[in-house]
Amino acid sequence: EYLFTPEDGQAKKDGGALREAGFQPTDLTASWSAGRVIIKVKDDGENILGSTAVAEVLRLNDAIHNATNTHGETFTDLCFRTELGCLESNILGLMFNFRLQNKTSSKDMDITYPYYNPFGGGLWPGLYLGDELGGVETARDSNTVVAAR
Repeated sequence: EYLFTPEDGQAKKDGGALREAGFQPTDLTASWSAGRVIIKVKDDGENILGSTAVAEVLRLNDAIHNATNTHGETFTDLCFRTELGCLESNILGLMFNFRLQNKTSSKDMDITYPYYNPFGGGLWPGLYLGDELGGVETARDSNTVVAAR
């Protein structure tokens, strides 16, 4: 199956803008009838992994999950499903876990990029975040994320 778009079409412009922002379009958005919400920090000096930004992302996620369209359908009705339920992003799952573990803390998330393995290696490389975080800055001597936009 092929998808043809005009050379100067909006889809190509949007894909180019994603790549310029540091995102890599995936098969999910390129091949299937699925979409993603892309969130960027308002100020380039901010970090999307900071506790304040994480709280805002999770508030937006709650709003999306609680919204209903004009046909009465919810996110759960329309989401891309696997046998485990609605497919959601790796970084969103990490943000949920971060919030649960740091309810009273204002510290930033501490993750590695492009793979994050909370178990520290082994045969599993970890969660791939390369197509979910843009504008990533890592520490000079490691793949620990210093900031993401």
